[in-house]
Order: sequence, then structure tokens, then C-alpha cells
Amino acid sequence: MSALLNATAQTLAGSYFTFQTTDYIVFTFMLSISAGIGVYFGFFAKGDDTTEEYLMGGKRMKTLPIAISLVASQLSAISIMTIPSEMFAFGMNWYFAVLIMVLIVPVLNYVIIPVFYNNDITNCYEYLELRFNSATRKLQTFWFVINIFLMLPIFIFLPSLAFAQVTGFNVHIINTIVCSICIFYTMIGGIKAVVWTDVVQAGIMVFSVVLVGFLGARRLGGLGEVWRIAGEGGRLDVNFTFDLTTRITMWNAAASGFVSWTSYVGLHQSCVQRIVALPSLAHARSRSVWNRLPAHHELQLLHGHCDVCALP
Repeated sequence: MSALLNATAQTLAGSYFTFQTTDYIVFTFMLSISAGIGVYFGFFAKGDDTTEEYLMGGKRMKTLPIAISLVASQLSAISIMTIPSEMFAFGMNWYFAVLIMVLIVPVLNYVIIPVFYNNDITNCYEYLELRFNSATRKLQTFWFVINIFLMLPIFIFLPSLAFAQVTGFNVHIINTIVCSICIFYTMIGGIKAVVWTDVVQAGIMVFSVVLVGFLGARRLGGLGEVWRIAGEGGRLDVNFTFDLTTRITMWNAAASGFVSWTSYVGLHQSCVQRIVALPSLAHARSRSVWNRLPAHHELQLLHGHCDVCALP
């Protein structure tokens, strides 16, 4: 399997879609700045040498970087690759999972997040122990670890495979380099390094997607032409039927979006730890935090239209 993947990468590396000098510069910059952020917060930034400082930034994190980090934490190779493909193949029904965020934010603000601040806890597993017992906490923690072990390899492998296909590098070498740098800045810099690395990476992702959308639209003759092509291809159609056998409709997209995003943003430790790093509940409820949660969906919508722009 490994030989087949690397052979495929070598074959595709000779095609049109290959990395150029600019691509290598951007990629190297991303890895270097991530490692540099870890070094800065690990050795040079001011702060107490305590567990709270390491895990929650001493509860002195600023609202804006946390907001951007929340958006970046929800972006992965899976979302970047599959959501545009979903919208390209089956239309914009999925986008109603974005619009449902209007209802999700009040639930997070007034039902879920106050539990963490009012009980002075930093993760949902502590709450499970307070609410039920230690066995419940251990069981849920165990399943969370299993879930991460099964999920992270996919998140890591997909972008590494894409990188291998446009460079010809061995996919396992890419995995080793990228994972080593991620482990390094997380271990050395703690939550502060993670948040500020997310800020840099999110900025580059936003710039890249907007640039691709702009260049693609210009190539086709303007945004109006993009929308015309999307309309003719049925990608702007919305399915309002209540048929449970239909693959995706406005109703099941909104319902599944409500459940999945409420549980992920409100209860997943990767998001909870960022939220509780803010000084107070008022900061966590700040509009500057929650108004940015749909931003990554907007990126996916733009990325979906980039697929349309890429059509010859």
C-alpha cells in the first residue's frame, strides 16, 4: 500500500499540478513560524511556570485570537477537501448547516458555556464526575482518546498525501516532519502557542482561498459568470422535501448541523479549552468570539465556488 501511494505521488508530480518555488516558500514559512511561536512562548514570553499557565494561558487570553483559533480548530483536510466536493456534486443544501449557527450560538452562550465558568472547571469530563461519578468520567475520557486515535491519522494523512502528489516526496517523511513540528510547538509553548499558531495558519488559509476565488472568477469572466455556471449545473438548487430517503435536504442539513456543531464547539475539548482560557464568562459570550464561528463555513462556501471557477 505504501509503495503504491508513493508511486502514485511520483507519477502525479510530473503533471501540471506540481509545487513551484512560491509554494515551497509558503509551506516552509508555515512550518518555521509555527515552530518559532512555540519557541517564543516556551522560552521568552512572560508568564508563570504553572499548569494553569500552560493549559489555559493563565486565563488571560485575548478574545480575538481565541475567536480565530476556534475557527481554525474546526478546519481540517477533511473539511477543506470534502465540503467543496459535497457542494459541487450535490448543490448548496449543506449550507443550511451554516445558517443554523444562528440558533446554536444562544445555546452555547446561555446553556453550555456557563456550566464551565460557574463550576470553575476546564473540561466536560470534570463536569461528568461532578454530575455523576468518577467511573463515568473515566469511561467518557477513554472513548474520547479512542476517537482521537482513530480520527487524527486521517486528518494527518490526507494533507500529507496531497502534498506528496504535488511534490513527489515520500508521504511518511512528510507525516514525520509535520507531526514533529506540531508536537514541538504544542509541547513547548502550551495553549498560547497553539492559539497564535492557529491565528497565523488561519490568516494564510483565508488569504489563499480568497485569492483562488478571485483568480478563478476573473478567469471565467467575473462573479456573475461563476453564479451562472453554478445555476446551470444545479448547484444553487435547494431541496425542501421531507423525504427521509433523500440523501441531503435543507431540513436534515440544518438538523444535523445543529446537533454536530453544538456538541463539537460546546463540548469537544479542543474548543472548550480555548473558551475557558478567556478571563470571564462575559468574554466567552463576546460577540467577537461567536460571530466568527460561521467564518470557516463561509470559507467552505467560497471554496466550493472555487471548484466552479476551476472548470475549463
